[in-house]
Amino acid sequence: MCVEVSSTIEVGPQNITSYSQSTVNFTCTSDGPTDIYWKYAASVDNSTVNIFDGRGRNEKLFDERFVKTVNGFTSILTIHEVQTSDAGVYSCRERTSPAQWSAQLNVIG
Repeated sequence: MCVEVSSTIEVGPQNITSYSQSTVNFTCTSDGPTDIYWKYAASVDNSTVNIFDGRGRNEKLFDERFVKTVNGFTSILTIHEVQTSDAGVYSCRERTSPAQWSAQLNVIG
């Protein structure tokens, strides 16, 4: 018998203002073991796309500058060499829950 344990995100990412070419980290912490998904919505049109889901990184839209690491119950989305086109809203959610936490990334030229 397989019992699926549901975790809840307790702390979500915070808004960040960063200079172009810097490295930024968004963190999302749950109350137990979980698979946290990361999404991105461009400031311009608000359409969301998965960055990381159960299959890994969306390589068609997000290159190797986008890295997901897990440390205990915390998932960290790192963006290396931030570009102005990376500005927008980054969201995390626990795999089995529709609730999500979001933060804005602003990039200074």
